[in-house]
This record gives sequence, structure tokens and C-alpha cells, in this order.
Amino acid sequence: MEVYPNPTSGMIYIANAGSVEVFNFEITDVNGKVIAAKNAAINGTETTEINLSDVEPGIYMINVFNDNAKTTYRIVNS
Repeated sequence: MEVYPNPTSGMIYIANAGSVEVFNFEITDVNGKVIAAKNAAINGTETTEINLSDVEPGIYMINVFNDNAKTTYRIVNS
């Protein structure tokens, strides 16, 4: 799975090329407040776009998960 660009000035892309699994995502700030979330948003055939241009600059966590796996990416929005 790829999450890019990092740092970003607005748009984040998540690619999971070739995977047959579908993942959800949740973006939180450093205090744990949920900024955005979507179920069944990440799959192996399309790149998921997330627009962070309306959120304050700072550090955010992207939690990517399904019933089988979970991982967290740290993103800097400048």
C-alpha cells in the first residue's frame, strides 16, 4: 500500500495495486478527533483520493483497516 505525497498541501492518494482486499480509512488529528472516514474506500483497482485542503496544517494519522489488517500512516499537511 502506498500513501503519497507526504508531506502534502492538500491531496493525499492511497494506492493498493493488485490487492483483492477492500479497506476502510479514518483520518484523525493528533488529539484523536476524526477528520474524515469512509468505508470500503480502498481497493486494488483504483487509487483513492482524499482532499485535505480544508483542514488546518499539521500532523494527521490515516488509519487503514479491514477485518484482517490495520495499519497507520502519519501525514504532514502543510
